[in-house]
Amino acid sequence: MEKTAKTKSNWLLIWLLAAVAIAGGYLGGTVVLKGEMEKWIADAVGRPVQIDVLQGTFPPGITAKGITLAQEPDAANLPFAIHKVIARFSFLSLLRGQFGLDVELISPVISMERSSDGTWRLPVNARSAGGGRGGLPVVRLRVRDAEITIIDKFVSPEAMWFFRKVSLSAKREAGGLYMYTFLSALEGLDRQPVGQVGVTGSVSFKEQAAEAHLSADYSALEFLAPYIQLAIGAAPSRGTCSINSAITVRGREFSADTKFIGKGILFAMEQPTALGPSGNRLVELLKDREGRVHLTFTIAGKLGEQMDWSGLITGTVREAMRQAMARSIQKVLGSSETNVGESVQKGVESLGR
Repeated sequence: MEKTAKTKSNWLLIWLLAAVAIAGGYLGGTVVLKGEMEKWIADAVGRPVQIDVLQGTFPPGITAKGITLAQEPDAANLPFAIHKVIARFSFLSLLRGQFGLDVELISPVISMERSSDGTWRLPVNARSAGGGRGGLPVVRLRVRDAEITIIDKFVSPEAMWFFRKVSLSAKREAGGLYMYTFLSALEGLDRQPVGQVGVTGSVSFKEQAAEAHLSADYSALEFLAPYIQLAIGAAPSRGTCSINSAITVRGREFSADTKFIGKGILFAMEQPTALGPSGNRLVELLKDREGRVHLTFTIAGKLGEQMDWSGLITGTVREAMRQAMARSIQKVLGSSETNVGESVQKGVESLGR
């Protein structure tokens, strides 16, 4: 009996030592992996990075803490840091005979800026990103408690976007389809919450092409005020909107069929817009029975080139005004669509003079 107990005790000690040896080798191996992981991330963002701590985790995976960009004399050197990155093996992918990773980014801080000449300054090197080693086989990406700051000096007044408590979930499906959800709180200059942004959609990659669908909801339309001001000469002080867009990219060419729905839009100032009527008068002309403003337009161009947003928005609003006035006149007069359209077109053109 005593011998049996001793044998069990010896086996228990052997298993314990084996577990310690395996864990020690696994955790010790992270010292070697730290340099490799820094190279992988550097390839992904196009800039050298530094990792403070790299640890092994269970279930099998790696946790990197304190990820920052190395400072470079010719780089934008905008704030960029990630508190923690957790990468684990995707067991669902392994069951399908594939190797994949579930990656979680916790508390990343990112800033970007557009100068007065329209040039974007990013913390990462977009031209070099993704080069060298190919991408990590990420099947699911989650982001928690991110902070994103965008400063846009291209518009007047200067626009500043503070996205806080950002969460992102993206999942790779069969056939190269990626599904994603983006949620964020918007803060004002005083860092007080003023609204929310929600985006859902999908992206699929094909040979030398990509297609995307997105649906975005803004609970504070006034954050788009500088861009609307640039286009029509007046800015809303209140309102909400949703945007649905189908985007196609082939090479450098892109197009986006977009629908805009605004609700509760109010302009504080009654000054005339670039289209003639005041902002509130425009809303009255364009809104439907439920008080919503519908705009449909297509954005097209080449990646990296400047867009004539002012011309695009004014042209879209003019067309919406023409259609709204045509519907109203047609209901009253019962006129043919062609005759009404010609009459309304002349009226809309006169408004802009």
